[in-house]
Amino acid sequence: MGFMSFEPFLYARSDLRFFTLCDCEERKSGKYTNYTLKTNKDEKFSYTSTAKNAFEKDDELVVVLLKKKIILFKNFTKNSNNFKEALLRHKVFTLMLFCMSAIFGFFCVKNGFLGVDIGFFMLFFLGFISLMINFFLLKKQIRILSTVSKEELKDFAA
Repeated sequence: MGFMSFEPFLYARSDLRFFTLCDCEERKSGKYTNYTLKTNKDEKFSYTSTAKNAFEKDDELVVVLLKKKIILFKNFTKNSNNFKEALLRHKVFTLMLFCMSAIFGFFCVKNGFLGVDIGFFMLFFLGFISLMINFFLLKKQIRILSTVSKEELKDFAA
């Protein structure tokens, strides 16, 4: 019964990697830039950002991955990272779910606790709670990545 597994929803499956960038492709679409990064082991990762020229060939990176997408990165060559951008995106999404749960909470009270209103309130409130848990985990990962040195990460994540 693999299709009934709740395992992907119960914890984040992020992966920590340290590598030197072999190739970087940039594609501009609107105000965002889509990056495709290739490592020396023929692995490809994708990242979308508002920053231009965030990566170049031979950059030393430590990345936090979720499936093949980069969530967090720290570029040791340029001494840059995406910690503020990741926190801002997460805060906006969390605020949006909080507002939606507040709106449907108001509808529950106003409409006499209809089943549809209660269902949407519970859905958005559950999403808000799970995003708050992920927010604290994201802050913990950022704190770890910002305090650790390149040599320690090479030993741990290589």
